[in-house]
Amino acid sequence: APVAPGGSPVVRPGGGTLAMAQPAPVPAQAKRPTALSIGQMLHLMQLEMDRAIEHGFPICCLMIGLDAHNRTEESEVRGRLLTDVFRVLKRVTFEKRIKGLGLTEDRFILALFPHATPEKASEVASEVIARVRTRNRELRDAGDERPQSTLSIGIGHNSHLGPISFNILIEEAETGLGMARENGGDRCVQCKDVESELDTLRKELEKTLGEFRR
Repeated sequence: APVAPGGSPVVRPGGGTLAMAQPAPVPAQAKRPTALSIGQMLHLMQLEMDRAIEHGFPICCLMIGLDAHNRTEESEVRGRLLTDVFRVLKRVTFEKRIKGLGLTEDRFILALFPHATPEKASEVASEVIARVRTRNRELRDAGDERPQSTLSIGIGHNSHLGPISFNILIEEAETGLGMARENGGDRCVQCKDVESELDTLRKELEKTLGEFRR
């Protein structure tokens, strides 16, 4: 499991609906029986994915990244911003009564939502993006010069045809994150939906070309 410099990754479930793992230093003498490492959190995510496949319920994954401050030397700024984003995500999921699991790594937040449809995941992602965008504007208007960033979010889900696994779900979310950034950021993308739309357009184009050649 990835470990942040200077400390071990831990999770602090707290009282909300989203249990998250975050890189943070843990003193040797500290006793946190409820703390989970990122590796343990990934294991819990895998178990939820296995249950979704076995019982056939929807499950969605969000990969959230910053559109700025992604250089290696900006890790401190990035860490602060991702911590702020985590708070926004936790607040949104609490308000929408969506339960999930999540972890923060050096460059992204990964969140898994069992029983959530792609539409609900997109709703959560769009709300998080909108709130961060609004907060950035308010800070600028107040003359706050601290670094800020908009977000890109990729969404993976199991509500489509084709093979599915935990790794595939994460890969879909990661691909969506990349597509969102490539299109200017400050947006969320479900890569499978984009692929489906492209396939439809491709078929329509082939049909049109076929008729034209007759």
